[in-house]
Amino acid sequence: MPPLVSVVIPTYRARRYVGLALDSCLRQTYPDLEVIVVDDHSPEGDAEVAEEVARRDPRVRVLRHPANGGVSRAFNTGFRAARGEYLTRLAADDLFREDAVRIMADHLGAHPDVGVAYCDMELIDEAGTVIQPMRTEEPERALLPTHRLGLCVMWRREVWERVGEFRPHLDSAEDYDFFLRASRHFRLGKCGAVAPFYYRYHPDQISGRQESRQRLAIARAQLSHAWAEARRRPADLGAWKRTVSMLARLPYRWLQFRRHGDRPWTAPAETR
Repeated sequence: MPPLVSVVIPTYRARRYVGLALDSCLRQTYPDLEVIVVDDHSPEGDAEVAEEVARRDPRVRVLRHPANGGVSRAFNTGFRAARGEYLTRLAADDLFREDAVRIMADHLGAHPDVGVAYCDMELIDEAGTVIQPMRTEEPERALLPTHRLGLCVMWRREVWERVGEFRPHLDSAEDYDFFLRASRHFRLGKCGAVAPFYYRYHPDQISGRQESRQRLAIARAQLSHAWAEARRRPADLGAWKRTVSMLARLPYRWLQFRRHGDRPWTAPAETR
């Protein structure tokens, strides 16, 4: 049998979209998967939408948080409950193309030295119309100098067990921090020039309201990664220089956040 794939979907104020996200998972051509929806105490009835789907399809489970705890805690709840050998995530307002899980699982199966597989994406609008491609970078440039790995990502269970959980103090860049930590122990692998993932841009999305917060979290994740690399290679002067450079950049990001707060986000320009 193929390895079981676990998809975790955290949801908060996404009643309008979570059913569509679930449907995109259940239409996957990959035969063996489970979907875990974690309702982060949403006041909009997200869990009820997911539970209706779960009553029709035993591959879906719904977990509820008694209080809102943020996206990292929601992911952690889901992945702790996951049974799969391969793990992936999906925001409640995004979509998988029907072959997304198969493409990433096949890449991991064909490349046993790769711990994290990823693909390009398509940017879609509120109605689901494709706006433009969002191309990710090759592995050596996917995480630094900035996050260009994207959101269509799958990793082995051993990555999760080795690296540890998402870190709540870095919410809004929690996945970037996780992949930086993973990159210190495992190879990244891009699944060719294929974009089986739809990233939805709409005015109500949480990430869209937190641009300056996200930039600060990214800077903190990069500093944490640089510090870990410098300690791992204490004789590498370049690693120490990168650490000092990122440390010097942090006050600027903090001041930006204090000045602007959670200002509106703008859709990204085409990356190529």
